[in-house]
Amino acid sequence: MLRIIRSLAVVMLAGAIAPTAVHALPPVSGLHLFARSTEKTVTFQLNNKGDAAVQVKVVEQVYTLEPHGGMKITAPVGVSVVAVTDGAKFKKGEVLFEVTQAIKNNTLSLN
Repeated sequence: MLRIIRSLAVVMLAGAIAPTAVHALPPVSGLHLFARSTEKTVTFQLNNKGDAAVQVKVVEQVYTLEPHGGMKITAPVGVSVVAVTDGAKFKKGEVLFEVTQAIKNNTLSLN
């Protein structure tokens, strides 16, 4: 009987401590309950299908895409690719797209 009471006491003590320990974590603790990709940058190919050179800005880096040319760009996930020059279908300062995991190792084209 003493063994059952002791086991019950241990279980009750663990149950009382566990909720406190879980709620003691800060709201953004970096603890991930689900498996996610840990990659913070992606590389993609950006092509210029137009007849004039186009400049785009990624973070603070400006890239010049020659007519009918392209280049590989590595950028952090979540940043915007912004037009530095006017293009046939976009204006200077326009956000062209956001860098996501979905574009990793893909080719994107500007007209």
